[in-house]
Formats: sequence, structure tokens, C-alpha cells
Amino acid sequence: MTDGENVPPNDALRDLMAEVPKAYATRFTDLVGLTDAFCDAHLNAEYKGLCREMAVAVCQKGSPVLKGKAEGWAAGIVYALGRVNFLDDPSQTPHMKSTEIAEGFGVSVATMQAKTHCSPQAGRPQPRRCRELQQVPPQPDLTAAKPHEPSRRCLP
Repeated sequence: MTDGENVPPNDALRDLMAEVPKAYATRFTDLVGLTDAFCDAHLNAEYKGLCREMAVAVCQKGSPVLKGKAEGWAAGIVYALGRVNFLDDPSQTPHMKSTEIAEGFGVSVATMQAKTHCSPQAGRPQPRRCRELQQVPPQPDLTAAKPHEPSRRCLP
């Protein structure tokens, strides 16, 4: 049994599940189970909601999310959200280092970063979606954002 199978079916989760193709439903459930547990233990409800939205985004037709372990993808989701929300900044609450995120999911930092598909790698072109993500201009109020208001900029 995976952690995702323990996710209680509630209305909000059912609504998100309706946006996921059937072929990706099991992986979506696994990812939500993993990220929910991680956010409950280390982050907050807003990160939990954003992780759920990101899981919908990555569980779409053509996504490589069915390859590899769910833990790596779940860590990549939290890492990507944390990266654009300054999660590694100790002046923010919550805050967490990338190594702690990887350890929390039992994966290496390299695996976690690879699943975001947004870190430049020598000789490899970046996927279009990630290039667009990196070109998003900073929001004027981003530096004034309250720690309990994570940014939604990284959602595709």
C-alpha cells in the first residue's frame, strides 16, 4: 500500500482528481499522499494546497511523471514550490533547506532537482515550460509577501 492510498477522498481532492487523466490517477493519489504528509509535518496548509495543484499540473497527458518513484516526484514538487517561495530563507516561516526536503522524501538532492526539470544542465536544453517559468518577472510585492502566503507563480 502506498501513502497515496491513505488520502481521504474529500470534495476538494475529488475536484482536483477530475482534472487528472485516468492513466495518471494512481500516481496523482500517490503524490498527494506524500506531499500532504510532508506538508502536515513540516510546512503548512497553503503549501499543501499548492502541492496538490502542482500534482494536478504534472499528472497530465505526456508528462514523464509515471516513470520513476513517486517520492522523487513529490520531492520535486515541494522543492519547485519552495524555490520560488524562498523556502530556504531562514527569515521565512516555514523554512527548510533543500537537503531537508530530499531527506524527508528519502531521495537524493540530485533526484529531487532532476524531477523539477528546471535546473540547467550542461548540454541539455530545458523544457519550454521551465524556460517560461524562469522568465517570469518578479512580482512587485514578492519580497513583501507574508510567509503564510506562498506564491503561485510556479504553477504551469
